[in-house]
Amino acid sequence: MRPPLPRGTSHTGPAVASDDAARSESIRTTGPPVRDSQPTKRVVVIAPPGSGKTALARALAARLGAAHIELNAVLHGPGGQEPTVEQFRSIVLPQLDDETWVVDAWHERILGTLALERADTIVYLDPPLPLVLRRLVTRSLAEILFRRRLWNGNRQTWCGAFGGRNSLVGYAIRRHPDMRRRLPETLQRPELQHVRRVHLTSARRVRHWLQSEGEKMQGRGSERLPDSRRVPGPRAS
Repeated sequence: MRPPLPRGTSHTGPAVASDDAARSESIRTTGPPVRDSQPTKRVVVIAPPGSGKTALARALAARLGAAHIELNAVLHGPGGQEPTVEQFRSIVLPQLDDETWVVDAWHERILGTLALERADTIVYLDPPLPLVLRRLVTRSLAEILFRRRLWNGNRQTWCGAFGGRNSLVGYAIRRHPDMRRRLPETLQRPELQHVRRVHLTSARRVRHWLQSEGEKMQGRGSERLPDSRRVPGPRAS
């Protein structure tokens, strides 16, 4: 069962230790050569909770004039109820027929590689776990104390944020190393060899990459697509 309300190749990050270096090399070398002028139109942003995935997806969608498809807004229905696999796919998959979009999250247990196969770029946000946990604790405390509305009117709870293995924090602790192991394995599949991979390990690298994408869009000015859109059920601010 999913935790309540969990909150994402060119290698662009600082030098890493031996284990991380091997993982990064796997992510980097399993895709086609990256061309700076390559159009970016369909992106999947992958990251454990607390990595800044949604912030990046929103910013990128605004730059591309693309739909921001926030999977957690679909997953966490009213009253915290999850849709069935069929219902989830019926909402998300038609969105992937559009010319340009940014998918926010992976949710491989529901979508498998369906979104990844349709993408031209996969962005993997991979900040250090201590930074992720600090962000989650700070954000969750604010959401609980100020009773902020999340997706579809849901609210965070003490148990949902901090209540053990299946809480948000517990899930993040498990998901962080799991994603580092599983994503390189997934990217080796033949059906994903056309996808460009971008591995971002710091906020500075995220800003640099976003700036480069903005410059590419300016160079293609007349090709800019309509303003950003979102799927039904957005997270409340």
